Amino acid sequence: MGRAVPAAAMERYVKKHIVAVGPVAFGAAGMTQREEYLLRAAELSAKAQAERDNIHKLEFENLARAYLRLAKQAERNSQTNIVRDAAQKGA
Repeated sequence: MGRAVPAAAMERYVKKHIVAVGPVAFGAAGMTQREEYLLRAAELSAKAQAERDNIHKLEFENLARAYLRLAKQAERNSQTNIVRDAAQKGA
């Protein structure tokens, strides 16, 4: 069926295309919510590629897509200026 992607190759891909890597390590407090979601999506996508059972493969793919949607929403949320009710009322 599918062949497994070596962990080192997946890490290089994530570092190059998904998560901007600087002085902050993966999973550190400096990662944005979007970056955490993208990292999780990449992990789930790799699991889907390595999975032999089609049902599990589809579930991993669905989860990866869900995390990509979460990443998009997190990006939109970070660009939105959310004003609390108390601030709107002038309290």
